[in-house]
Amino acid sequence: TATQAITVFPEPVASFTVNTIPGCSPLALTFTNTSTGAINYNWDFGDGNTSVATSPVHTYTNSTLFAQTFTVQLVATNSDGCTDTTTQVITTYPKPLFTFTMIPASGCTPLSVNFPTIPGAVTTNWDFGDGNTSASLNPTHTFTNTTLSNQTFTVTLIAQNAFTCVDTAYGFPVIFP
Repeated sequence: TATQAITVFPEPVASFTVNTIPGCSPLALTFTNTSTGAINYNWDFGDGNTSVATSPVHTYTNSTLFAQTFTVQLVATNSDGCTDTTTQVITTYPKPLFTFTMIPASGCTPLSVNFPTIPGAVTTNWDFGDGNTSASLNPTHTFTNTTLSNQTFTVTLIAQNAFTCVDTAYGFPVIFP
């Protein structure tokens, strides 16, 4: 009887880790390739972007109002052409773009200014630019101008959405003497 040799090639093992997930948009991620037995790598980030780098960096953006998921796929190929595939789901939270209104935005001293509730903000930290602060969602603040000319204050709002993503917004009330 004749003997035939059968060659069985080893299969690579595709695997990777990600530095931080989930996170707020824009979410810059470093993918650390922990595959074994492979020489070529094909990444599909699940958002229309790809890479052939061994350990790529990719940034996800989420311009929606909701959490968004992407499935990352890594195909590892060895020198014999054998492949292995692995996937992970990436969750990206929306970046808030907060703005605020001042009612009124200017007027004579002392001027009581109301800052209406910011849609989507679950926590707020206000700095009124005159040494006073507030954590209220709907603060009212009285500005005083003791000079002889118009005085512009810089109001800073640092707010957080339900996903703990933060945005900063500014307003500039003008207080007349």
